[in-house]
Amino acid sequence: MLLLFGTIALLYFARGILVPLAFALILAFVLNPAVDMLKRMGIARVPAVTVVVLTVTVAVGSAGWVIASQLVEVAIGCPVTAAILNVKFRPCKCPTRAPSARPLKA
Repeated sequence: MLLLFGTIALLYFARGILVPLAFALILAFVLNPAVDMLKRMGIARVPAVTVVVLTVTVAVGSAGWVIASQLVEVAIGCPVTAAILNVKFRPCKCPTRAPSARPLKA
């Protein structure tokens, strides 16, 4: 039982190192086929890794740029949308209590 708690404590305190390491290993397994393809085309391993990493970095950065710009457009349009909704729902007078409700007598 003590061994189990010790292992859990070790993993908890080492998560700052283990999580990036696990991410790097997964990324290496995912990108290795692209590097192997470039090696079969006659490119050495270091330039192939550089090309693959730069390509993935540009792709992820571009996707982030597109998403961020769309979020900025939504944020800019929020006050206009709120004003339109206020105008549309202003005529709607919702009752604060049901018509048949009677006040309770103390």
